[in-house]
Amino acid sequence: MTSIKKSSVLPRSSVTSSPTVEAAKKPTQKTTPAAAPASSPAADRIENRPGKPVVEINPARLERPSARTSRLAFDIDHPDIQKFVKSHGWDQPGYNLSAECDRTKMVYTTDAWHTKNEVKLQFLHNGQKGFILRDVPPGAQIKYAIEVSLAQSHNQFRYFDRRETFWINNDGKDYLSVTQSID
Repeated sequence: MTSIKKSSVLPRSSVTSSPTVEAAKKPTQKTTPAAAPASSPAADRIENRPGKPVVEINPARLERPSARTSRLAFDIDHPDIQKFVKSHGWDQPGYNLSAECDRTKMVYTTDAWHTKNEVKLQFLHNGQKGFILRDVPPGAQIKYAIEVSLAQSHNQFRYFDRRETFWINNDGKDYLSVTQSID
């Protein structure tokens, strides 16, 4: 039979704590932090209840999105789209064509394709369709290609007869355009 040797346990009072354990046992005192500089993120937050931060927005630190936002118009009468429509026989009388906003996208660059961005087609404030380019100032030159999603319906019916998705990219050379103001 094997005997199990019990380890000797020292009484609590004889165990010494490390300095970090002693520091953790001390009650913490609430201190008031020094005022943060006006430009620091801490200056944008105030505490009105313990543990419940309330965010206060500092208007001086906000970037106005409209200053660096532009648009690029989109028209279904684009020559490359019309070439596709004619080649597929979609130009018959009594049919309506529409570009689907949720499926049509533009891939663009402002730095010769070192980086690329993607945006979906959307309705602009004037009722036309176009692309909203965030962080691209009006007047910027961009290169782009568009993946067009066309839907064809007969007369005024709500269902689609056919759908096609295709790329237009100026015969592989990409389109070059200047962005317009969002207004």
